Amino acid sequence: MFKRFLVPTLASLMLLVSCGGDTITSGGSGGSGQTYRVKVMVSGLPFGESILLYNNQIDALNLRVNGALTQFPSALSSGDAYAVTVKEKPLGYQCSVSNGVGTASANISNVTILCKQNYTVSTIATFSNTNWDHRGNTLVMDTNGNFFLASSQEHVIYKITPSGVISVYAGSINGYLDANSTLAQFSFPQSLQLDSAGNLYVYDSNYQHIRKVAPNGDVTTIATTSYYGGSMVLNDNGDLIQTDLWNGKILRKINPLTGVITDFAGSSSLPGYANGLAGAARFQNIGTYTLGLNNKLYISDNAPYIRQVDTSGMVTNFVGSGNPSLIEGVGIDASVPGGANLFSDKLGNIFAASNIRNGLAISKITPSGALEVIYSQTTFAVIDSTPAIIGLFQDFRSPIVDNNANIYFMDGQYLRKLSPNI
Repeated sequence: MFKRFLVPTLASLMLLVSCGGDTITSGGSGGSGQTYRVKVMVSGLPFGESILLYNNQIDALNLRVNGALTQFPSALSSGDAYAVTVKEKPLGYQCSVSNGVGTASANISNVTILCKQNYTVSTIATFSNTNWDHRGNTLVMDTNGNFFLASSQEHVIYKITPSGVISVYAGSINGYLDANSTLAQFSFPQSLQLDSAGNLYVYDSNYQHIRKVAPNGDVTTIATTSYYGGSMVLNDNGDLIQTDLWNGKILRKINPLTGVITDFAGSSSLPGYANGLAGAARFQNIGTYTLGLNNKLYISDNAPYIRQVDTSGMVTNFVGSGNPSLIEGVGIDASVPGGANLFSDKLGNIFAASNIRNGLAISKITPSGALEVIYSQTTFAVIDSTPAIIGLFQDFRSPIVDNNANIYFMDGQYLRKLSPNI
């Protein structure tokens, strides 16, 4: 802001006009009272979001518009140091400062802030069928990078190569028949799991069967459930864990070798929220769940917590304080909305996709419980990233992660990929 003079001179007024109000001079022709401004320009800021900048950790500037040269509120004297830093940024974005440090000897107008998504969005394959019902974890990937996808509406299991070539792996028409590959029949197949030997486990929902597709294509039935099952998780012992969607309050364990089904945690008749061992634990409505380190299961309930179940069935809180907002932090200092879509990587990191402010955010949670938002968007469309365009997706279903931190998911009829911008 301008310094107010008691008796302005013509010379000083002419100087102010010629400098456009940026440089302020007082104290005579020696220039000892000259002050300067630090101006910044931001680019890549997503629509509706803002960034908070600090100069020298005390002078704050909040920006919401790309491409506008904007100055910090406070002026600097000649010879003063300046250091522009990012204090707050949009969730899931990286924002870097260029030319942000120096000493004031003139007005500074070359400080730039570049914001970009942590991930690039691309499309791997497009299906002609536009009627998809991605209930459960319908997508898995083998060690060669091939994908397997359950299409409940078409009653088949697709195989997609890393280059995006699509073929039918198993199934044909709506029905129930154990046979080889495309001679077999499924009826609304949903959840999939893949073991280390290449056996594909399929929950065939209409007949409530758990089927196995061997690497040679042979389809067999290994268990019949007395409930309508949801997603499946295959633990390190070879057991399948599945929720009972008819009540959503209990987890079942299925032995693929014997077909025996037992209760694992929760109660089929008593909903609620309570930690405890196996049948003493209570769930309000189990949503998604995923496997972490040491065979521990991580569960998203309607409550704003992520809960952990060990191999004995002991249920405890892992992340969350009961606050329904999304807040970065560790353990109970972090918060995640209820109903998050959970998935995990081989390092034991848990990922949670949550609905926020009419948008979606993906958080990464380390095995120690530290939650950080790695991606967010508030606009939905099917757009691949380019150097000039921010990539977007319309839907986010059945996510999985590979060993290089790439995230794959179904977006309606599209198999898509989030690649980290390193």
